[in-house]
Amino acid sequence: MNQIPGEVEIRRPKVDELLEVRALVQSVVDEIYGGLWTDPPVPIGDQDWSLAWIAASRERIMGMVFTQNEWIDDLWVHRRFRGAGIGRLTGHSTLL
Repeated sequence: MNQIPGEVEIRRPKVDELLEVRALVQSVVDEIYGGLWTDPPVPIGDQDWSLAWIAASRERIMGMVFTQNEWIDDLWVHRRFRGAGIGRLTGHSTLL
C-alpha cells in the first residue's frame, strides 16, 4: 500500500498550477481509457480547472476532484499515489 507523502493540502489550484491539473487529468484518462475507443490522447474537453479541488504536497499535485452540489463528478489520482487514500481524503474534504 502506498503512503501519503508528508503533508497534503486540499484546496483550489493556483493559477500557475492549472496546466499541471490538466496534465494530471490527461495522463490518468489516457492511462485508463486510451485504446478503448481511441488512441491517446483521449479528448478531455475544455474544463475550468480552477473549479477543481486538488490534493497537493510541496512537490506536486497528487489528485483532483470536481464536485457539483453534493456530488463528486470526477476524481483522478496520479498513479504513483493510488492506494494511499488521496482520493478518499480529497473527496471527503470537498464534500464537508
